Amino acid sequence: MLFWLLVAIVVYYAQVFTPAIFKFLSVGVGSYLGSRDDMPALTGIPARLERATDNMKENFPVFATLAVVALTFGFGDNPQAVLGAQIFVIARLLYIPLYAFAIPLIRSGAAVAGWVGLILMAMPLLTLI
Repeated sequence: MLFWLLVAIVVYYAQVFTPAIFKFLSVGVGSYLGSRDDMPALTGIPARLERATDNMKENFPVFATLAVVALTFGFGDNPQAVLGAQIFVIARLLYIPLYAFAIPLIRSGAAVAGWVGLILMAMPLLTLI
Protein backbone atom coordinates (compact mmCIF):
# COMPACT_ATOMS: atom_id res chain seq x y z
CA MET A 1 0.00 0.00 0.00
CA LEU A 2 2.82 2.39 0.86
CA PHE A 3 4.28 2.01 -2.63
CA TRP A 4 0.96 2.93 -4.25
CA LEU A 5 0.50 5.88 -1.91
CA LEU A 6 3.93 7.19 -2.92
CA VAL A 7 3.20 6.65 -6.63
CA ALA A 8 -0.13 8.47 -6.23
CA ILE A 9 1.67 11.42 -4.61
CA VAL A 10 4.06 11.60 -7.56
CA VAL A 11 1.13 11.45 -10.01
CA TYR A 12 -0.71 14.12 -8.02
CA TYR A 13 2.15 16.60 -8.08
CA ALA A 14 3.03 15.88 -11.70
CA GLN A 15 -0.59 16.60 -12.55
CA VAL A 16 -0.66 19.79 -10.44
CA PHE A 17 2.47 21.19 -12.06
CA THR A 18 1.51 20.39 -15.67
CA PRO A 19 -1.10 23.19 -16.05
CA ALA A 20 1.23 25.51 -14.13
CA ILE A 21 3.88 24.99 -16.81
CA PHE A 22 1.41 26.06 -19.50
CA LYS A 23 0.49 29.17 -17.48
CA PHE A 24 4.15 30.00 -16.97
CA LEU A 25 4.83 29.68 -20.70
CA SER A 26 1.84 31.86 -21.61
CA VAL A 27 2.51 34.79 -19.22
CA GLY A 28 6.26 34.77 -18.76
CA VAL A 29 8.48 34.82 -15.69
CA GLY A 30 7.58 38.30 -14.40
CA SER A 31 3.84 37.78 -14.38
CA TYR A 32 4.08 34.24 -13.08
CA LEU A 33 6.25 35.28 -10.13
CA GLY A 34 3.94 38.20 -9.34
CA SER A 35 0.54 38.24 -7.68
CA ARG A 36 -1.09 36.26 -10.53
CA ASP A 37 -4.21 38.42 -10.24
CA ASP A 38 -4.56 38.70 -14.00
CA MET A 39 -3.62 35.24 -15.20
CA PRO A 40 -5.14 34.43 -18.60
CA ALA A 41 -7.53 31.52 -18.82
CA LEU A 42 -6.06 28.42 -20.38
CA THR A 43 -7.75 26.97 -23.45
CA GLY A 44 -7.69 23.65 -25.29
CA ILE A 45 -5.51 20.86 -23.93
CA PRO A 46 -3.96 23.00 -21.16
CA ALA A 47 -7.46 23.95 -19.93
CA ARG A 48 -8.54 20.31 -19.96
CA LEU A 49 -5.37 19.36 -18.05
CA GLU A 50 -6.27 22.00 -15.47
CA ARG A 51 -9.80 20.57 -15.12
CA ALA A 52 -8.38 17.05 -14.80
CA THR A 53 -6.15 18.40 -12.03
CA ASP A 54 -9.17 19.89 -10.28
CA ASN A 55 -10.80 16.46 -10.44
CA MET A 56 -7.69 14.84 -8.96
CA LYS A 57 -7.73 17.42 -6.15
CA GLU A 58 -11.24 16.20 -5.31
CA ASN A 59 -10.35 12.49 -5.35
CA PHE A 60 -6.80 12.36 -3.99
CA PRO A 61 -7.69 13.27 -0.37
CA VAL A 62 -10.09 10.32 -0.20
CA PHE A 63 -7.44 7.98 -1.61
CA ALA A 64 -4.73 9.29 0.73
CA THR A 65 -7.01 9.01 3.75
CA LEU A 66 -7.98 5.43 2.91
CA ALA A 67 -4.34 4.49 2.31
CA VAL A 68 -3.12 6.04 5.57
CA VAL A 69 -5.94 4.44 7.57
CA ALA A 70 -5.19 1.08 5.96
CA LEU A 71 -1.50 1.40 6.83
CA THR A 72 -2.23 2.63 10.36
CA PHE A 73 -4.62 -0.19 11.23
CA GLY A 74 -2.67 -3.03 9.67
CA PHE A 75 -4.53 -3.33 6.37
CA GLY A 76 -1.60 -2.15 4.26
CA ASP A 77 -1.01 -5.68 2.95
CA ASN A 78 -4.69 -6.55 2.50
CA PRO A 79 -4.97 -7.82 -1.10
CA GLN A 80 -8.32 -6.11 -1.69
CA ALA A 81 -7.09 -2.76 -0.35
CA VAL A 82 -3.88 -2.97 -2.39
CA LEU A 83 -5.83 -3.92 -5.53
CA GLY A 84 -8.08 -0.91 -4.94
CA ALA A 85 -5.03 1.35 -4.62
CA GLN A 86 -3.55 -0.08 -7.82
CA ILE A 87 -6.80 0.43 -9.69
CA PHE A 88 -7.12 4.00 -8.42
CA VAL A 89 -3.58 5.00 -9.38
CA ILE A 90 -3.69 3.36 -12.82
CA ALA A 91 -7.15 4.78 -13.53
CA ARG A 92 -5.98 8.27 -12.54
CA LEU A 93 -2.91 7.92 -14.76
CA LEU A 94 -5.14 6.97 -17.69
CA TYR A 95 -7.61 9.74 -16.86
CA ILE A 96 -5.05 12.49 -17.54
CA PRO A 97 -4.49 11.91 -21.28
CA LEU A 98 -8.09 10.79 -21.78
CA TYR A 99 -9.31 14.11 -20.40
CA ALA A 100 -6.58 16.14 -22.14
CA PHE A 101 -7.51 14.73 -25.53
CA ALA A 102 -11.28 14.89 -24.85
CA ILE A 103 -12.09 11.19 -25.17
CA PRO A 104 -15.48 11.22 -23.43
CA LEU A 105 -16.74 7.69 -22.74
CA ILE A 106 -13.41 6.08 -21.96
CA ARG A 107 -12.51 9.07 -19.76
CA SER A 108 -15.70 8.52 -17.76
CA GLY A 109 -14.83 4.83 -17.50
CA ALA A 110 -11.44 5.73 -16.03
CA ALA A 111 -13.14 7.98 -13.49
CA VAL A 112 -15.53 5.20 -12.50
CA ALA A 113 -12.62 2.75 -12.25
CA GLY A 114 -10.93 5.16 -9.84
CA TRP A 115 -14.06 5.22 -7.67
CA VAL A 116 -14.21 1.41 -7.76
CA GLY A 117 -10.62 1.40 -6.53
CA LEU A 118 -11.59 3.64 -3.63
CA ILE A 119 -14.50 1.37 -2.75
CA LEU A 120 -12.21 -1.67 -2.81
CA MET A 121 -9.80 0.14 -0.51
CA ALA A 122 -12.60 1.05 1.90
CA MET A 123 -14.24 -2.39 2.12
CA PRO A 124 -11.61 -4.08 4.36
CA LEU A 125 -11.68 -1.02 6.64
CA LEU A 126 -15.38 -1.56 7.33
CA THR A 127 -14.35 -4.32 9.73
CA LEU A 128 -13.05 -1.55 12.03
CA ILE A 129 -16.56 -0.23 12.60
